[in-house]
Amino acid sequence: MILNRLKVLLLDNVLIKIVSLVFAVLLWFYVNSKGGAEMEIAVPLELRNVPARLVVVGDMIDDVTVRVRGRERILEGIISSPPRAVLDLTDAREGSNVLFLTPSAITVPANVQIMRISPRRIPIRLGPRAAQSDNVH
Repeated sequence: MILNRLKVLLLDNVLIKIVSLVFAVLLWFYVNSKGGAEMEIAVPLELRNVPARLVVVGDMIDDVTVRVRGRERILEGIISSPPRAVLDLTDAREGSNVLFLTPSAITVPANVQIMRISPRRIPIRLGPRAAQSDNVH
């Protein structure tokens, strides 16, 4: 008796049930693919490979604004632990330098796309490191 009821539940209107299932799966994929969002975040600017004999002189920006696009859930995670923008000063020289920040210098999760970096052009002035005196009086 229970087996007959189960057969009726499963096998009656099979075509409608299959079409409904296909429609539900398609709708789920559509909603998930459209779950993208964009947001702007302030990303701290980190200097790497500053030449040993040089130091940053004068004012410099502390962070850049980055516009990112990705899944809403992933972007929420970025807010709690923001990425860093790394500026490589290996080729920098004494005096005024203008370096360009590229998307590859900013670490973001794999499914997040960097749309815009502002400012992209970073002016940095480097001067000689002050000589330290061994004789302290």
